[in-house]
Amino acid sequence: MADTEYDVLIFPKGADCTVEPAHRPVKGGDCINFHPIRTDAMLFFPDPNIFDPPQVDSVEVKNGEHARLKIKNGAKKGVYSYGVHCKSTTSFALGASDPDIIVYG
Repeated sequence: MADTEYDVLIFPKGADCTVEPAHRPVKGGDCINFHPIRTDAMLFFPDPNIFDPPQVDSVEVKNGEHARLKIKNGAKKGVYSYGVHCKSTTSFALGASDPDIIVYG
């Protein structure tokens, strides 16, 4: 079975920074494309070793561009919260919780 690509959108909503979907289930080999819309964004990953290749703990993505991060085959199952800062709102994404990547398989 082919690996799956998922999109995560980052955008200002009023004075807030929003991430949709906030919770992204993935398996090893899957890719997540982070797309900031109407803002530049900085992504902060406390455990960058879930990616293949391992990433630094932060990734800057310009408005209209995207960052494609691949989940490492054999990544430990778990919930990996990450931070998103929107330049246009000068704030971090807020919601019921921090956005997260859920590795389940």
